[in-house]
Amino acid sequence: MTASTNVPFTFLGMLYFKQRLTADSTSFLSALANRPGVQADLPKVIAGGTGAALWSAGIETIVTTPEIHYVRAPKAKVLRAVFDPAAAVERVLRSLDGLQAFVEAAGDKVTLAMSADDIAQARKAGKLALVLHFTGAWLNGSLSVLRNYHRLGVRGLQVAITDNGDWIDSASEPDGVGLDDFGHQVITEMNRLGMLVDVSHASDRATAAILDTSTKPIVASHSNARALCKVRRNLPDDLIKRIADGGGAIGIHFWSGFTREGFLRQQIEAGFYQAGYEHARQVSLRFGTPPLDPSHAYLLAFALRNGLTDLPKPRTSAFDMPKAATLDELMEHIDHLVNVAGLSHVAVGADWGGIGPECVTGLENASQLPNLVRALEKRGYTSTQIEKIMGTNLLRVFRDAVG
Repeated sequence: MTASTNVPFTFLGMLYFKQRLTADSTSFLSALANRPGVQADLPKVIAGGTGAALWSAGIETIVTTPEIHYVRAPKAKVLRAVFDPAAAVERVLRSLDGLQAFVEAAGDKVTLAMSADDIAQARKAGKLALVLHFTGAWLNGSLSVLRNYHRLGVRGLQVAITDNGDWIDSASEPDGVGLDDFGHQVITEMNRLGMLVDVSHASDRATAAILDTSTKPIVASHSNARALCKVRRNLPDDLIKRIADGGGAIGIHFWSGFTREGFLRQQIEAGFYQAGYEHARQVSLRFGTPPLDPSHAYLLAFALRNGLTDLPKPRTSAFDMPKAATLDELMEHIDHLVNVAGLSHVAVGADWGGIGPECVTGLENASQLPNLVRALEKRGYTSTQIEKIMGTNLLRVFRDAVG
């Protein structure tokens, strides 16, 4: 595959490659090859024309209650982290080891970017620039852990993800503290270090508190407009406006569940989420329910990440699932964000590799990025406006926040 010539410089707000746990690390090397049915691997990303991406990895969580999150505030935590706080830090370090190994194996196709200048240099050299941007601020209550992540090349964090600490609320958890005193310290230290603060997955209350605290622009790397699709993971207009007023950006999300109103409820009614809970219950009966000690946590993580032949995950093809959202529906979110935030504050989040199979039609994998450009053109956006949405808006925010 060769890069598309019809796509302007594109800086994705969120990109994942498939990972597998190994005995002492994490491997992302399968993403070096083009694999059928996979949303994001290196050949597809290059073929689509992506120039840079906030490149993420997460640690394992498991469903512990059948209550549905995102549609409404759950009464209890629906998902729990497999690893306790200390073991979660070790798990992050193993992922960072695997991410670095991937960059080395990719050779002259990829470079690890730690600044906006690094991204510009990669662009001139025709390389894909990847920015280490971890899913969840797994800090075990210590700012020294945060500082060491920065020393290892991490330049951004999704600060709120399910069960990554009681100091911040995620959108999939019960309403709680918002952001406590330690959380304010985390945001302040990220500003000082030059790390991008990402509020996708944060609750409304936590996002508002982060905006009160941060002295630098922030991003919602992969979130849509709640005015058009009423789920807690999407942003209300007042927070969209505040992010923009602070110089930040919102990256549009490609999952149908955050694009079309009612899609998530239809999935629930189809029984898919109940089947996922039942699968998690069976896995937990075999390996234990979190929180677990490190040795048992790794056994459970191996089962979740690498799969079990005798206990496969439920597949959407077995259920009467709703049809995927259309590009026109996604364009409505882009139009709304432009109207509320201003064109200079809208970006492309994508989240390829981190979402289920129900991507917006025409954007099922990273090689299809040109379809988004064509949809923007059809919508009447000019080439200059498209360049801003596709990449230069997020690059500006990255430069302001990171350097």
